[in-house]
Amino acid sequence: MTLSGRSLDATRVIELLTTHDEQTASAAELGSKGKYEEALVQLDASDATIAESRALAARLAAESLTRGLYPD
Repeated sequence: MTLSGRSLDATRVIELLTTHDEQTASAAELGSKGKYEEALVQLDASDATIAESRALAARLAAESLTRGLYPD
């Protein structure tokens, strides 16, 4: 993967974390209004988003480690 590819992936992690924060805040707002089912839907989305960001971050870390151990 090229530097620009890694930069795009790193940017995607940031986007995912921002989305997660927005989804979680939305869930909290919905819950505070008594809209519990809607809040749970937002929390499910938030959970999926954070799982995706963790997977991408783990892949980036593994690639960085591999590149450090076995440079081209």
